[in-house]
Amino acid sequence: MDKELHTDIKTIARNAGISGFGDIFSAAIIFGTTIVMTRTVGAAIYGTFVLAKTTALIGSILGNFGMEKGLLYFLPFYKGKGNWNRAKGSFLSSTRLTAIFSFTTAALLFLSADLIAREIFRNPPVARAIQVLAFSIPGVAFIKLWLSGIQALRALKYSVLVDKVIRPVTCLAVLSLLFMAGLKLSSLVFSELISVLLAAVLAYYFLRKLFPLIWRETRAVANRRELLGFSAPLFLMESLNFILMRVDVIMIGIFLMSQQVGIYNAATRVAMLQLIPLASVNSIFAPMIAEYHGRGDLVSLRKNFKVATRWIFSLAFPFCLFVMLFPVPLLRFFGSEFTSGSKALIILAVGQLVDAATGPVDYLIMMTGHPKLTLSNSLFLALLNVILNLLLIPRFGIMGAAMATATSIAVVNLLRLAEVYYLLKVHPYRWNFMKPLVAAILAATFTYTIFVRNTQTISWLIFAMGMLSYFAVYIGTMVLLGVPEEEKLVLKALIVRLRPKVHP
Repeated sequence: MDKELHTDIKTIARNAGISGFGDIFSAAIIFGTTIVMTRTVGAAIYGTFVLAKTTALIGSILGNFGMEKGLLYFLPFYKGKGNWNRAKGSFLSSTRLTAIFSFTTAALLFLSADLIAREIFRNPPVARAIQVLAFSIPGVAFIKLWLSGIQALRALKYSVLVDKVIRPVTCLAVLSLLFMAGLKLSSLVFSELISVLLAAVLAYYFLRKLFPLIWRETRAVANRRELLGFSAPLFLMESLNFILMRVDVIMIGIFLMSQQVGIYNAATRVAMLQLIPLASVNSIFAPMIAEYHGRGDLVSLRKNFKVATRWIFSLAFPFCLFVMLFPVPLLRFFGSEFTSGSKALIILAVGQLVDAATGPVDYLIMMTGHPKLTLSNSLFLALLNVILNLLLIPRFGIMGAAMATATSIAVVNLLRLAEVYYLLKVHPYRWNFMKPLVAAILAATFTYTIFVRNTQTISWLIFAMGMLSYFAVYIGTMVLLGVPEEEKLVLKALIVRLRPKVHP
């Protein structure tokens, strides 16, 4: 293994490890927060909140207009070239444009909340929740932008601290206080709003700390046209990706009751956990792609793509099989009325597995200068998802929504995988993918035979024992099959990161 590849793998491992621990912590807090919400207010009120939050998230996408992707690309790109004038111009231009777009969108959503609640969801309580969350749109837009700046400068610990620790902890703390005050739906929306505003302030503070000394003396060269030209197709892509990912919730809200929205969203929460490895690797791999592309180093890009995808698959695949073994106990955490979404959960988990197993293909296409191709993919697949949801939800309910979403996710990622091979002549798969595949199947077979096959109702004790045995068999089998050199680098990087520092 050459020295440069060794260094890059350690960089990805170290930073992905930081992000991964942050993602796990955040997922645990958010999962716990969701359990507190569902067990306190029930599926119907929780579903109302989900509809309002989804509507506000649409507003945040409009309010950002893809500026965070533009900053994520241009800041490391110009940094790699040593052009700090353009780098500073990218930051200032993207911040000003985000302010214009986000405040305008927030005002429009606030004014149209009653119309949306009455004509689209036929659920009057949604209107007040949407109006409160409209105030969060600028905060969410700036969080995305400024954390992209932190990500571009590779200081992932600040991004993790703000978005994965402080924000979810604040939300849970405020939620608990408001629940003790006797509030229900209001506690959900105000805890979300307060956590967003605090995270936005901290994101800006930490980003400013990261700017080098030369930043103050550098005269910014505005590049609004360049930013808009790059970000506009990516904004459309993100909008279409949102349709791809969340149109199911919107359409369940249109065709079914808010209770079904709550049950389906709980299933989605569980299925999305297996994307933590993908998000962790993407957070550091995306700006590295831009730097590789900026200096024309496609060899390193291809090698690291293979390594990163195998890490992701090694964590996502065993989680998917675990979900398939225990869907009902996992949903029972949210309350007994949520277990009816177990079949939808299994379908969603399979769709998310395809996303994880294809690795960071979307960033690879986008960060190597093909935003229009990414837009074309998203346009086709958003239409596919809308059509499938329209056809399947009225007939199959939340099962239909899960089938539509899983199919769309699988198609988009397999298409991106083919395009990456065509454009860059690289695919992420090697024979060492067989190790996690064999280990997970062996662990699932053992756990099913001992704990699931002859059990009518899985108690909490059986679930706990099954979980411990499943992951013990998986990890043990992976060790017996041998740890590749790349994984040894990962473990060493994480041990160094976690080892307490002793100062003389």
